[in-house]
Amino acid sequence: MRRKKLVIISHTKHYKDGKNIVGWGATINEVNYLADYWEEVVHIGCLYNSKAPNSSLPYNKENISFIPIPPFGGKNFISKLF
Repeated sequence: MRRKKLVIISHTKHYKDGKNIVGWGATINEVNYLADYWEEVVHIGCLYNSKAPNSSLPYNKENISFIPIPPFGGKNFISKLF
C-alpha cells in the first residue's frame, strides 16, 4: 500500500546545475528510493547560489518536488542569531 505524502525538511545543500536541482548524492539517493513508497515526496532544503560539488546528484523520480529555502545560520553563535 502506497502512502500519500512524505515531507522531508533537511539541511542538505542544493544547487542549480543547468536546469536540474541537485544535492548531496547520498541524501538524493535515499529520497529517490523513498519515492517508490509514497505518492508524493516533498523535500525542503537550502538552495545555494554556487557551483555544485562533484558528489551532487539530481532527483530522478517524477513524484519528488523540491521546495527551496534561503541558506541561513552562520559560522559563529552571533551570526546564527541574525
